[in-house]
Amino acid sequence: MVKIGRPTDYSPDLIRRVGEYLDNLRNPERFKKHLPTKYGFAQYIGVNEDTLNEWTKKYPDFSAAIKEIEKTQQVQLMNDGLYNKDANATMAIFLLKANHGMIETERRLTDITSGGKPIPILGGVTTTE
Repeated sequence: MVKIGRPTDYSPDLIRRVGEYLDNLRNPERFKKHLPTKYGFAQYIGVNEDTLNEWTKKYPDFSAAIKEIEKTQQVQLMNDGLYNKDANATMAIFLLKANHGMIETERRLTDITSGGKPIPILGGVTTTE
């Protein structure tokens, strides 16, 4: 089988670069202004975000390193939302919900559909029009 396409730029050294990226953001002045993201890391190493996503699927150790970025982001959002008076708590809440699946427990939604369609009411209730 002939391989078509450009060879990958992936290297196991990228796992070290994740740590380097996070260390750069831990600088107190940068940490206040920059949220660690996997897309920020893609920009940091000069690759397309689609390439980054492909590497996370193909290389388990790299995937674990990218998860470290996501965990660091989650902790930073929680801490900023709770303790940083200059932070936008509403945005922190939004990002925690959107990126990390965190929602208020009393507002958990239950899927009461079947395959995206409503479950038929038992007992044969019909309407006439």
